[in-house]
Parts: sequence; C-alpha cells; structure tokens
Amino acid sequence: MTAPQSDRLVIELEQPQEEFLRLLTQPMCMPCNETFFNACGGRYGRKIRYIISNGPFFLTRFDENGCRIAKNPDYVGVRPAEADVIWLNYFRNMEDRISALENDGYAGGFLPTDVLDRVHRNGRTTLIREPDGMRGFLFNCENALLKEPLLRAAIIRSADITALCSDFSAVPAQQVLPASVGGAPALPLTFNEASAKETLADALEKLGRKSVSLTILCEERFDRPIRRMLQTWQRIFGIELNLSVQTLSAEDLAARIAGGDYEIAFTVCKAENAVAADYAQQLFALSRCDDAAGVRIVESLRYIGDTDREKTLASFQKMIADSFIFLPAWEEDTCFYCADDVVGVQVQAGSVVYLQNARLNVTE
Repeated sequence: MTAPQSDRLVIELEQPQEEFLRLLTQPMCMPCNETFFNACGGRYGRKIRYIISNGPFFLTRFDENGCRIAKNPDYVGVRPAEADVIWLNYFRNMEDRISALENDGYAGGFLPTDVLDRVHRNGRTTLIREPDGMRGFLFNCENALLKEPLLRAAIIRSADITALCSDFSAVPAQQVLPASVGGAPALPLTFNEASAKETLADALEKLGRKSVSLTILCEERFDRPIRRMLQTWQRIFGIELNLSVQTLSAEDLAARIAGGDYEIAFTVCKAENAVAADYAQQLFALSRCDDAAGVRIVESLRYIGDTDREKTLASFQKMIADSFIFLPAWEEDTCFYCADDVVGVQVQAGSVVYLQNARLNVTE
C-alpha cells in the first residue's frame, strides 16, 4: 500500500480478490480523522457528538426507534445526496410495518415475500426485487444419523421439489447459489425413486439399523405442503424411513438452526452480500459440514477472476450437490417496497439499500 499523493492511495493485491471492493466499503476501511478520533477519548462513535462524517449524509439523531440522516452540505464527491433528510424507522412487529407502508407517511421498507400481496393491493407502491436467497432443505451433518451422506442422499433423491413448488407457484431451483451471487450453470433436478430406495438400503446397512426416524422443522405456512411430501416418502420407503414435521416461528427456526438443534430444516439461506464465497461459507456453517475438499473450494471462491469465475462456481455447486447438505427448492427475493413517488432507491444482496440517489419524484 502506498500513497504517492495526498489524495491518492494505491493498494496492490497478490492475487484476485472478488470481495475486495466490497470490503473497502465496510466501516473498518473508512477514513478516520486522527485528531478527532484521539480527542474522543475512547468514545468515538458512541454518541452523535463523537461521530464525524465525510459522506453524502451525516447522522443527526438516533434512538431505539430509528435514526435521522441529513444531506451533508460539505460533501465534495461526484454524486451528492438527492434527499435533504431521510428518516429510518424500526418496526419490530410485522403488522406495524405493513400498516406503515400502507399509509402515506412512509416512503418504503422491506417485506418478506409471503405478505407482498397484502401491501401491493393498495396501488401506491412499486417493488424492487433482489434474488438473494434459496429456500430448501438443510441437513445437519453433525447429527448422529445424518452424518452418513448416503442417508442424506436418499432423502434428497426422493424429494419431489416440483410438486412442492407448485403449491407456492414457484419455479423449481436448479442452482444452489441465488442469482445475485451466482452465475453458474444449472444443476439437474435429483428426484429418482429407484435410486433413492437403493441408497437408503445402503445407508441403513452402514448405520447398522433397520429404520431411522427424523424430524423436519419448518414455518407454519409450509406445514401442509411438506406433510404432503411425507406421503411420498412413506410410499417410497415404507417403515424404513419415518419423517415427521414440527412447525416453529421464523425466529425460533432460525435460532434452532444457528444452535445446531435440528435434524432437517426447511428454511431460506439468504445472502449477506453479493460475494459467492460468503454465501458458500454460510451454507457450510449452517449445515455443520466439515468436508475438507468443500472447504478448499469455498476458499478458492475468494480468489477468482472473471475468466475462471463460472468454472469455479460450477465446481462449488457440484460439490454441494455431491455432499447432499442442502436441497434448494426455489429462489427467493429480498423485496423492498417504495411509494410510487419515490425514485432512485437501489437494493443489493443482503438487504443493502443505497439512498444516495433517492428522492421524491414530485410533479406539478
């Protein structure tokens, strides 16, 4: 790293790093006024008077209900903020968030896909969609039974994703990576009854068991469709594989997965950013998979250039398919609603919102 001029910083990398530009936008890479920082006496960033800004906005207020940012009159960048003031309010209750978006006092906000129709009917909103999540069956590889890959393979090969998707008017997934972080060739669907029966027989032999029982965790809205899948599993495997369903709230489901307290979970894996390696690492962490070859592929994703990107992503997807840790069902979007007079909002993977160009499109 060198600084040939007072307004120029040069950083040279030893190898390609896909996420480097994103990392430069994170707080740890932002410039900091050394004199001001030292004057804060260890309280930098803890209150508004201990914050100094050089971006298009600066923070003017924050508390447990939200914050207020205002246009920075001293900003000298090429794209100053369009809006004079933006309020960012917190709504912990979904019904309160829906009501706020339906009333003229709010310009926009995030909503999960299962409540979209409730808001879109009012006719005063536009929708920004970012395909950054895959919903599917996640397997706990630390489980005493599911650590056997043949058992995971039997369940995946007997899962009729097409039938499940039809209940939600969804397109069956043929990729592990969502579009916002992917770009790899499609994988074939895996449903194969004959292969599944043979694979389960091999799995039971390796486990030294005549049958296994497992529980699938899901949110309540997925309970009935997955119970219909249980009928298919029972028809294929009989008493050799006993699967049951337990419903939880979205929050409790996420907590159970994070704590490793699950066997199989029907859940959504959301991208935290547009970096393929981070999404891959998240899948490994949630499934508690320690496949050494897979870990090497995940790390290789961090150092891919444009020429070998598709090949490396294809290798990763094939590795996920071959390790049977996650069966994607369909792709899900992050959805951001805007009032119809709001323009210029940009949304990226990981629920990142750019407001620099946001403004009201006022017409006389």
